[in-house]
Amino acid sequence: MQNHSNRTHRTPNPFLKRSIISTSAMMAAVILSTSIPQTVMAATPERSTTVVDGPATYQVVYNGDDTKGILEMTGIVTSEKDRIVVNENKDERNIMVKRPVQIPVRADGQSKTVSCYTGDTVAQVLAQAGVSLGSSDRVNLDLDAPILSDTSIAVTRYYNVYLVDRGVAKAYCIPEGTVAQSMASTDVVLQGDDVFSNANETVSENLVIGVDHVSYKEVKTTEEIPYSVVKQSSDSLYQGSTQVKNRGSNGSKIVTSRQKFVNGEYVSSQVIHEEVVTKPVDEVVLVGSKAKPSAVATGISITPQGSLVDASGKSVSYSRKIVGSCTAYTGGGTTSTGRPAAVGRVAVNPNVIPYGSKLYICSPDGKYVYGYAIAADTGGALMSGRVLCDLYMNSYGECVNFGRRPMAVYVLN
Repeated sequence: MQNHSNRTHRTPNPFLKRSIISTSAMMAAVILSTSIPQTVMAATPERSTTVVDGPATYQVVYNGDDTKGILEMTGIVTSEKDRIVVNENKDERNIMVKRPVQIPVRADGQSKTVSCYTGDTVAQVLAQAGVSLGSSDRVNLDLDAPILSDTSIAVTRYYNVYLVDRGVAKAYCIPEGTVAQSMASTDVVLQGDDVFSNANETVSENLVIGVDHVSYKEVKTTEEIPYSVVKQSSDSLYQGSTQVKNRGSNGSKIVTSRQKFVNGEYVSSQVIHEEVVTKPVDEVVLVGSKAKPSAVATGISITPQGSLVDASGKSVSYSRKIVGSCTAYTGGGTTSTGRPAAVGRVAVNPNVIPYGSKLYICSPDGKYVYGYAIAADTGGALMSGRVLCDLYMNSYGECVNFGRRPMAVYVLN
């Protein structure tokens, strides 16, 4: 609200009165410069004179027509840039001092500065700024309010929009801004977590605004907890070979999720609680750390782990495949590990194939199959590296028929 101060001055003879007048009551404006020549008039009757200078109004009773003298009486100081507007009739004179000012005007998201004079109206400044008003638009000041030095003008646009909720439309007139900001000025109250579907859209004329109805549902599901694999170094296995010590097993948990639905359709889910039912058991894998014997020195070749299909069609995994020269022996007796000699208990170099290792033995092309065996015995030829494996057989004839030939020995997991 613009404030006006009232000041009263006295002449030696006439009397002064305090009052406030509206510039709309002024008549037949005459613009004078500040250097107004003094007019000398004889027997001029006394007239009431109102002087307005921005927020200040002066009421003077004066018996002359000297505008400059009247201004000097009130103590008003003017400059060449100021305008002096005089409105008068036979009974009353009105003088307005209009001073140049720069007035900020904000409209349509932009700000501009307008050069004008105090005493101009808000409507005049808006016209000068090129701002036209719609029937619903609002200004922070009355359009006929006079401009003061500290006046700031702001225009808020209003738009006719339609709110559609569950198929029912209702018209609103709301101020500029986003839908969420502007609808806050209405009596619309959304329930729960409901939101305007185009909440961030800028309001425009005849915009259709929707409402998204949000609901939630808690759902419980059972999920697996994968087990972890823990590796342990083992000096009983050769480097590059592994062996499963303990098989792992998955655990389980009950997961409670909060599902979000918008207008009845699922959109997202958030885990709010987990309860472990069964803890997972780690799988322990032994990793060999023992250095392998030289393949060149022993006359054998070693390839890394893999899988094979045995003579019965069963798939078997192995840690190493060793190919080398093999022989056969028979005659019974006791093996180096104290077990009776028998088919399936073969002699090896324990530095290459540790005692107790489970084996599968066949020719490299798979046409000759000795079958499953256990490393249980050894001998000089084996320890020297001349022979990879000596296979026990039931008879001397079988040994002769076998002779000496390359064989593939698979060290099983």
